[in-house]
Amino acid sequence: MFTSPLAVLLEAALTLPHGIMQGVHSCGLTWAYTIPATALIVRCVSVFLPFSLPARKTQQRYLALNPVRQARTMQARKLYFHEVNIQQKYEIPGQGFLVLKMSERRDSIALHKRWRCGIGRRLLPVLQFPIWLVMAETIRRMLGIEYGLLGLVVKSFTTAPKDAIATAESGGAAAPIIDGPFLEPSLATEGMLWFPNLMIPDPTLALPFILSTVMLGNIFINSKEGKVVGKFQTRLRRILICVALAIGPLTFQLPAGLLLYWISSTSSAMLMNAILDTFWPLKVPPFASHSGISW
Repeated sequence: MFTSPLAVLLEAALTLPHGIMQGVHSCGLTWAYTIPATALIVRCVSVFLPFSLPARKTQQRYLALNPVRQARTMQARKLYFHEVNIQQKYEIPGQGFLVLKMSERRDSIALHKRWRCGIGRRLLPVLQFPIWLVMAETIRRMLGIEYGLLGLVVKSFTTAPKDAIATAESGGAAAPIIDGPFLEPSLATEGMLWFPNLMIPDPTLALPFILSTVMLGNIFINSKEGKVVGKFQTRLRRILICVALAIGPLTFQLPAGLLLYWISSTSSAMLMNAILDTFWPLKVPPFASHSGISW
């Protein structure tokens, strides 16, 4: 039977997180506690240290350069007004303004490159998404769910809430169970509280909306003054708010175990952000006043 190289690579990528979860589970924890513990470990080792912390230090340098950026902008614009009004250098209307904007952009790129705070470094946390996908796929394989994550979301979108509740209360799975090397049947008996079976959707539909609430809380905490830098980050925040609001209804059919990991991962992110705010806070320098400046 032919196996594509991509499938082999995926199997290899899932082996490590599966081994980590089995190791934590072997310490005597049930799966209901193993999943949050693993989410915290992965967040600390694979996200916080290589991505979140360097990105926060980059943001600190970026904000500290505000007075320098402002001074250079004022100097460039003073030279622009001198060339336009006194030297009458530009004959075509708007040509001088275009040259000014290009000059400011080049100067800004050079400044950010010198201090290692370009847009790429500031967006390092975006690279954590593949790690989350690998973990989610690992748990999906452990739950024995046939559909992928996108397939489960589509099924939730096309399934009425009352049907999702009926499926969970009858003990039915979110999708046909498939066998495999990652399958963990004990997930069906090692839940907690109102969701003792982690292989089926939450019968009360509470977990999807808990996830939505936690995601919104994380977004708003990260949107405090000084944390949203630039238009791109502002637009990204608005998109994430829409996603967080929609995530509850879209995850009705997701197994409780997968939702538990998602909630745990987002909560771990909030904890890591609190640590960053305590030990590496973002401080926005004051901007100089333009009043009294003679061009």
